[in-house]
Amino acid sequence: MGTFVPTMSSKGWVNTVAEKADEALSNFISSNYSQSVLFYGKIHSLPYLIARYKDANALQSETTTMLTSRMRAYFGERVGVTVTVTVPDPERPAELTIRMSCIVREGNREYSIGREVRTIESRIDAIRKIING
Repeated sequence: MGTFVPTMSSKGWVNTVAEKADEALSNFISSNYSQSVLFYGKIHSLPYLIARYKDANALQSETTTMLTSRMRAYFGERVGVTVTVTVPDPERPAELTIRMSCIVREGNREYSIGREVRTIESRIDAIRKIING
């Protein structure tokens, strides 16, 4: 039996590749690093990384590392992660765009998911789904 991913919705636990990948990425974006006493320091959290790393290159590197770890917990080595962090307007260095794309392979099929997150002053301002990321 494969792994399941919990949701905070009426879906409960999901187990299809597409649903698991979507939930795992969504949880990474919405989780707080310190949301659990039992698992303190072990929560994969984009908001934590945004608050901790002000440099776009460091944020890109750490986000890639943490998201890869998160996705491999569910899919093993069958996942590829790409993260880019850009500063769209040099006049506003506190505004960043983080683009995350994940490809999960199962058999000879690939599932692609992605999100684009816009931040202002280290806070998430907007999240967009990337179709065929």
